[in-house]
Amino acid sequence: DSTYLQFVDPNDPNRSKPEINFGKVSYDFDYKEKIILKNTSEVAFTFTLKIQNDGKVSQSEFRISPQTDTIQEKCEKEIEISFVPKSIKKYETVMTIDIEGVGNDMLSVPIGLNARFLLCKSPQLKIVFGEAFLNYPETRIVTLKNNSDLKAKFHVLPQSEESKILARYTVSPETDVIAERDSKEVQVTLVTIKRGEITLPLHINILEQTTASRTVDTAGSATTP
Repeated sequence: DSTYLQFVDPNDPNRSKPEINFGKVSYDFDYKEKIILKNTSEVAFTFTLKIQNDGKVSQSEFRISPQTDTIQEKCEKEIEISFVPKSIKKYETVMTIDIEGVGNDMLSVPIGLNARFLLCKSPQLKIVFGEAFLNYPETRIVTLKNNSDLKAKFHVLPQSEESKILARYTVSPETDVIAERDSKEVQVTLVTIKRGEITLPLHINILEQTTASRTVDTAGSATTP
């Protein structure tokens, strides 16, 4: 009987948990919430928890631990729900519980969150190296700023093969996380291959979304010593 089952708040076992609310979250980050499953009956039962599959939520975005287990009579079981948003949208779904030998969807709790897409910003539109010797590495710093209240992530795309006949660059770190209201310095090292003025694009991908890439030009003039 579902009246013997309760989802309760882990911070207050005497208070029922009306929903699991992740709040505002960043794309592609791992978030966790906990809930307590309470068995007030005189018998043990085996349960399976699942996320409602309505075609709007990918099952791979959610992980439930334990997803299947046995809970003894008059006992409680802590459940952890992990979520990694793979879409930029408001999520509304439900976690339900099946009881072995009794029935499916015996109890449910709604899950809500708002996944946001964050942009890292760089005040530098061009990294100027000035004059540089051929085959001699020169290093400059790019600062990426996260002006939001959520964590952000960036990834530097590989240099195109055709541009490597002019110069080669390396970036460190190539990928990293920027904390809320924080910045991250990225070190760019350029080695020129041919003489003359050179401008190369450096693509910084935000959260691995190609629609939100940032291009910073690397410019220099190569000479011989």
